[in-house]
Amino acid sequence: MKKNLSLLKSNIYFFVALFLMLVIGLTRYDSEAGLNDFRLLLYLPDYSLGFCSRFLVGSVLSVFKKTFTVKWLTDYCVYVYIFTAFLTAFLFNALVKKTDEKYRNAVALSGLMVMAMAVGFGYFAYWLGMTDIYWFIFTLLALACLKNRYLRWLFPVFSFLCIANHYMAAIFVFPVFAAVMMMETEDNPKDKKTTALLVLTIAVSVLSGIYFVFFATKTVTVPMEEAQRYLNSKLAVDQRPTLFYMYGKARYETVNTFSGIIREATSENISEFNAKKFFSFLTSMLPIMSVFSSVYFFAFKKANHFPGKITCVLCVLFNIVPFAVSVVSSDYIRWFSLLVISQTLIILYLVYDRNEAICEGFGKISDFFAKNPVLLAAFGYITIIYSSRI
Repeated sequence: MKKNLSLLKSNIYFFVALFLMLVIGLTRYDSEAGLNDFRLLLYLPDYSLGFCSRFLVGSVLSVFKKTFTVKWLTDYCVYVYIFTAFLTAFLFNALVKKTDEKYRNAVALSGLMVMAMAVGFGYFAYWLGMTDIYWFIFTLLALACLKNRYLRWLFPVFSFLCIANHYMAAIFVFPVFAAVMMMETEDNPKDKKTTALLVLTIAVSVLSGIYFVFFATKTVTVPMEEAQRYLNSKLAVDQRPTLFYMYGKARYETVNTFSGIIREATSENISEFNAKKFFSFLTSMLPIMSVFSSVYFFAFKKANHFPGKITCVLCVLFNIVPFAVSVVSSDYIRWFSLLVISQTLIILYLVYDRNEAICEGFGKISDFFAKNPVLLAAFGYITIIYSSRI
């Protein structure tokens, strides 16, 4: 009994994180509705149609299974979510246990808030089946490999996989990869291999982003009717025409052009805009983003050399484009969530890396909330209440 209690106590953050992501997170999933037509489609196209973004997952699944049912795909998505929750909880627990006691509570609460938020990790359950969860997995694995002298060379590979999974990763994931590599280079300014890895990561990310946004759909030469027959042959039920929304967008509305991307991002935004939901999403993310912004502010003041200050500024500026996308798109819960998650990954990795300026920033935040517990309670209340309304 004592052994079990000791195990529970030493890994308390693992179990709390798992509870938030599984018990609370999955309550946001509408099991009766299941996967809608659009999310089903994400698992059907493969590279036989063309080398395009969003075809990665379907191509991997096609290696093991040729036809699917809605139930199989739904169960598969649930299992992926559960795996991701366990992986996240495991890495988070290891991070918190390694963190200095001076700012451990601030780091732990920040991470747990993101896991509890609907505009955070809860998004993966709220829209179960969206393939954004795979870039999250790829990014976690990339960060886990970065300190290994051999595995760290997989870093640009994971960056490519993220963008191959969805070209919008160039906006939401690239900042994570760039920020942590810039900090690695700052910590090891004379290490040519680290500098080479930074350059390689940026080059791979930029080039793959350009390819998948502007050129990938040129590889799709299959006529629409033939593609429909092929996709229908992979799903063991009859589907409505809306099933082919994504394929039609990618092939026939020139999403491979910049204007096409803007058109897709803003499509039906006015008719679908829900002010109450929009401001609920925005309000629920303000506490955690305020904490992160404050940490960057303190880290900027603490950094005693130019590269460190520039990195802090860039981490804040990285938010501008994703936030702009969140505002103009009707999928604001998606983009708000990915914005919060990407910033969480950056800042918690820097804590894990014992970045002095970032850790000092969390120390300041911890001291501030210790003196202002009412404000801390207000932050928690806002996060929970507004997340529950979503």
